[in-house]
Amino acid sequence: EIASCLVGSEMCIRDRMKIINEQLLDETQAKALQSPRLRMNYNFHEKLDDPINRLLNAMEPGTYLRPHRHLNPAKDEIFLLLRGKVAVFLFDEEGNITEKTILNPKEGAYGAEIKAGIWHGLLVLESGSVIYEIKQGPFAPLAPENLAPWSPEAEDTEGVKKYLEWLESQGGVPGMERIKHGKAQMLYDTLDNSKLLHCVAEPGSRSDMNVTFRSDSDEMDAK
Repeated sequence: EIASCLVGSEMCIRDRMKIINEQLLDETQAKALQSPRLRMNYNFHEKLDDPINRLLNAMEPGTYLRPHRHLNPAKDEIFLLLRGKVAVFLFDEEGNITEKTILNPKEGAYGAEIKAGIWHGLLVLESGSVIYEIKQGPFAPLAPENLAPWSPEAEDTEGVKKYLEWLESQGGVPGMERIKHGKAQMLYDTLDNSKLLHCVAEPGSRSDMNVTFRSDSDEMDAK
């Protein structure tokens, strides 16, 4: 603890620097593992009505973060993944996934900023995952209209289980790999049936990341 007291004054400023280290992450994770919800906050803001809320959120696989939005009051949200692996989803008004990404600091994907009013949710993919979250205060519990009506309530154990399984199939690592492979295969099929273009790589040696192709015209390829 760092403390600095002003001369001639009773005012004392404490905790001028709060350190986020492995020990703090481990302690917060331990509490998350003991929680029935499988997640636990560690608040850096001292009062709920602080103008900026800052917190750690330790989350374990199986925790259910119901899809929601921050509207009325409108609040942007930003979070940085300090460790672990988490899938982030954006949804439309019907609950269809419109965007998704996997955050993993080891692979250079560190966080996300989500604008006010956007339906979003998280899926925890690795034990020990901890995010640092920043959001405009004061804290206000999510109003019913900000909880996605097409998602199961937290008390619906069976519904939550099926929903998490669906998210895993859509946005977990295996799910994303299947989607990526499917999109690449559609492109390869189109090229294989094209009279103007052809794949450079032979079947069995084709990448899902880089689809290389040429035309039958050297002049067109040069462009």
